[in-house]
Amino acid sequence: MKDLSAAAWNDHYLEGITPWDLQGPCPQILEFTKEPWFSSTASILLPGAGRGHDAIALASMGHNVSAVDFAPGAIKALLQQAKEKKQNVHVFQRDFFSLSNDPFHKERYDIIIEYTFFCAIDPKLRANYIKLAHQLLRPNGYFAGIFFPTTNDKEPPPFVVDREEVLSLFKEGFTGEICEPNISIKPRKGREFLGIFKKTKPQ
Repeated sequence: MKDLSAAAWNDHYLEGITPWDLQGPCPQILEFTKEPWFSSTASILLPGAGRGHDAIALASMGHNVSAVDFAPGAIKALLQQAKEKKQNVHVFQRDFFSLSNDPFHKERYDIIIEYTFFCAIDPKLRANYIKLAHQLLRPNGYFAGIFFPTTNDKEPPPFVVDREEVLSLFKEGFTGEICEPNISIKPRKGREFLGIFKKTKPQ
């Protein structure tokens, strides 16, 4: 898949070819909510939220959740699921990078949760992604990432991620660490790692 446009991603949803979709919330994201840094009433942003399983699970816990995806098929499924489960999620159908031009989102979020977005975008945009995340987080906010995959023998996406690259991207304006997941689904076990980073100062 060389076309990374909204239309190309939407085709996957229309055709039902979505191997990244776990059909439910990610277990490791649910584990995040047990950590001391995870506020009990956090304002949370999920980039590339897909069908919204994680967004809806977090909303059900009482969090103020915003979900962004530019594929109409993903957004339609997210809204339908939120309606069925009677959960309130703020849903934005737009390119995540366009949030940089919207003052509404600046320093609005306590936590940004990353899973399968970092590996889905053009690697040339990764530095811009982290820079934008810094702008969207409130002072002392957290970026909690599950970075996947560390290996891939198929045509990307997903694009391979590397621990040293991730640490380098967060060296300005954040403090944090790389660690291993508490829980990984079987196909991804040993091919993903966590990055927990706290916003500390202006970039």
